[in-house]
Amino acid sequence: MANVIAELPKITRAGAGGKRGSKYPFDEWFDGQVRELVHGTTEEVEKGDADYSAKTSSVVNMLHTQGAARDFKVKTVKTEKGIAVVAFKIEEKAETPEKNGKGKTDK
Repeated sequence: MANVIAELPKITRAGAGGKRGSKYPFDEWFDGQVRELVHGTTEEVEKGDADYSAKTSSVVNMLHTQGAARDFKVKTVKTEKGIAVVAFKIEEKAETPEKNGKGKTDK
């Protein structure tokens, strides 16, 4: 029989209430410094000689997704060794008058 619960559990990588943390140290990578993430084999990643072993395009997508979830704007560039990445905290912008298309502001 299906149970009624108070609210929908938060989705995690390992499912509702999962204990598994993130595979990658996004908080470290999103500290505002420009970093080069090195692509390697699974064994190289486990030894600490590389940062990721998945497809570079998949990791680029994941960086942008995880950045957005943490309110960061992420910029990436593919390099010979992997990916260069930098993250900027998104700050609330003050309201500015809209332009009418001719460089003049509407009043």
